[in-house]
Amino acid sequence: MAAGAGKKMGGGVPALGWWLMVVGAVRLAVTWSGFFDAAALGSTTYAHAQGALAHPIRELDLLNFPPRCARPLNNIASDLRPGPDASKLRFTHAVTGVHGRTFGVWTLLSSTLCFLCAFNLDSRPIYAATFMSFVYGYGHFILEYLVYRTFTAANLGTFALVAVTSMVWMLLEWNSHGHGPRVAAKQS
Repeated sequence: MAAGAGKKMGGGVPALGWWLMVVGAVRLAVTWSGFFDAAALGSTTYAHAQGALAHPIRELDLLNFPPRCARPLNNIASDLRPGPDASKLRFTHAVTGVHGRTFGVWTLLSSTLCFLCAFNLDSRPIYAATFMSFVYGYGHFILEYLVYRTFTAANLGTFALVAVTSMVWMLLEWNSHGHGPRVAAKQS
């Protein structure tokens, strides 16, 4: 039996269940920024994300669409290089409303999994799904830090505190909540 598996805090909920409720509540609070304040989400969570060009050439003239091309296609590449009128290029925020709402939905889903697991620690599928939500979420942030460079080391450390603690604790208590090896039923 894993250490701490038998320890229960008030109401018969094990310590891991309480931890998952706290994590779920924090995730629920963070959901707000995804749905209603994508700019704050971008400036705090994805602090190193750069703005992206809304359109790589210029604003689209929708009244004259499709554009007429009177010159060869190989000369159009010159429009992609910044020139004297580069100030006309339009940039968007790194975290748009759509990205913020997607983050909000993911966070709401992972919060729901934490609460479901906290009250159903003996359910193997819910336990595994909750565990994998920590793996996927932290894996995403590691990629953002190492590959895309949109994440800071400080933010990665903050998320590691919750994600790694949860993953290790859940692994240590995996067999403590009825998740031991399955024994084949004897037939008589």
